[in-house]
Amino acid sequence: MLQKRIVITRHSTGSAAVNPKKYKYFTKQSRFDFIENSKCPDYEMTIRFVRFKIIDDSYEAIATSLSEDRFSVEELKEIYRKRWAIETYFTGNLCSFGDV
Repeated sequence: MLQKRIVITRHSTGSAAVNPKKYKYFTKQSRFDFIENSKCPDYEMTIRFVRFKIIDDSYEAIATSLSEDRFSVEELKEIYRKRWAIETYFTGNLCSFGDV
C-alpha cells in the first residue's frame, strides 16, 4: 500500500506553481464539490493506492480516499467486488436494451 497527500487547488500560482507534485490545479470550470468558493480554494486529501489479489495470478490496483483506519484491504476488496458486480449487471442490461 502507498499513500500520497495532495492539495487540490483553484490557484495556479504561488505554492501550486512552486510545488506541482503536491498541488493539483482544477480550473473554476472543473466540478469539484469540496471547494465551495474562491475564498477557500484548497482541499487537502490523502489518496491511498491498494493492490489486492482477485483470482490466482490476477491482481487489481485501486486508488481511494477511504482511510486505512476505517477500511482494511479486505473490506476494500469486498466493496470493490460488490461495485464491480453492479456495474457489470447494468452494462449487460444496457447492451440487451440495444438489441431489442
